[in-house]
Amino acid sequence: MKLTDLSLRWRLTLWYVGLLTGVLILFSAGVYIALSKQLLDAEDDALQNLAQLLDPNISMSHGKLQFKDSADTTKGHDRFVRVYTLTGLRVFDNSAVVGNHVPVSSGVGYANEGKSHFDTIDIDDQHFRVLSMPIQRNNQVVGVLQVAEELDEAVLTLRRLLLILLTIIPATLALASWGGTFLSGRALKPIDQLTRTAQQISTLDLSQRIGLPPRNDELGRLAATFDTMIERLEQAWRRQRQFTADASHELRTPLTAIRGQIEVALSEERSAEEYRAVLETVQTQNARMSRLVSDLLMLARADAGLQLHCEALDLAQLTRDVGEQLQPMAEANGLHFEVCAPAAVPIVADEDRLLQVFFNLVENALKYTPPGGCVTLACSEEAANALLTVSDTGPGIPPHALPHIFDRFYRVDESRQRVRGGEGLGLAIVHTLVEAHGGSIVVQSELGKGTTFRVQLPQKGPSSCPEQSSTGV
Repeated sequence: MKLTDLSLRWRLTLWYVGLLTGVLILFSAGVYIALSKQLLDAEDDALQNLAQLLDPNISMSHGKLQFKDSADTTKGHDRFVRVYTLTGLRVFDNSAVVGNHVPVSSGVGYANEGKSHFDTIDIDDQHFRVLSMPIQRNNQVVGVLQVAEELDEAVLTLRRLLLILLTIIPATLALASWGGTFLSGRALKPIDQLTRTAQQISTLDLSQRIGLPPRNDELGRLAATFDTMIERLEQAWRRQRQFTADASHELRTPLTAIRGQIEVALSEERSAEEYRAVLETVQTQNARMSRLVSDLLMLARADAGLQLHCEALDLAQLTRDVGEQLQPMAEANGLHFEVCAPAAVPIVADEDRLLQVFFNLVENALKYTPPGGCVTLACSEEAANALLTVSDTGPGIPPHALPHIFDRFYRVDESRQRVRGGEGLGLAIVHTLVEAHGGSIVVQSELGKGTTFRVQLPQKGPSSCPEQSSTGV
């Protein structure tokens, strides 16, 4: 089984235990080596003290070394003393008390050169520490003194330490494994909860949430982000379902009218005038359905990322052109239509989409302003922005409706707007196109006094379109 086949909990536990194992081994090795060196240094100090204590017992007589034995310092089952001449002749040797004689030639060689040297040797499964020290008289090396002591205490101490470490390390790792599993389980509990929640989520039920208590850590932020994401998805899904339902309803209305007219016309023989009236009704409903489909397609493209074809334009000239085109509609409705535009307002924008904004806003104002009222279309410059304002003296918009007027298929007055043919998409399209241009739109309205739409657009154009020269505008 590969490590990646294990659950995250077990992988975290294994990594934790593996790291702890390495740390414990390094720590134990460090403690063992440090204690071993300390014990060995203590033994070496003891040997040096013993050698210095024995040195006065060594004398030169007629060119020969002599050693005066002192039972208190040389005898014992755990130590021995040797005295060598420079030629290697043993003047004194009581190593037989500890077992077989083992020469320490390397130490003798160092001592002959005037250097003290330590060795560790084995005699009958016993460990001895040996000091070979030069015997100097009149600043000349005249022989070698070897003193040795058994290392049983040091070895026993190290063995005990090793046994303790070999006992503690597995126990510690076992405890760490249990603790690691427990802690990783607690730490990953939000992940398990997140997984279960994600498995329960479907396109028919986006109400599930992680619902963790607020916590300022990575998992807390992950759970909060996940809940926020699901909240946005649920809202988007609701809007999509509402949009689909509304679109289906709006399309059903003209289709039902067309089918009804055709069924009535085919139920019995009709005159040419009656057939013509049916065809005109069908044509009217077909035109309404075509507008609705066109608007829906535009909004669908906007949702997928609207592509703008920007160019350098004069917003003031567009304002005057729209005013001329809609002047007949204003006169037919008995309205005073005023257009206010300066000499020039340069802007980089998509002309066709900008005209949609103009016509939707102005036609709404002309449509819902009662006869004798006034509609004003104006444009201006403010800092690096172009401003477009459409004002009317119509009935105004109720305060409760203002937050929703840019929602798709929203109607302030269902019965009135249906009579006038509105589908509730005009202002939604305006809002989408203004945002696509990097601008903003706000509305101010007072019941009985009128409504004002204020559009602000960056003159350099949206970031999605390269800034183009306004030469010739």
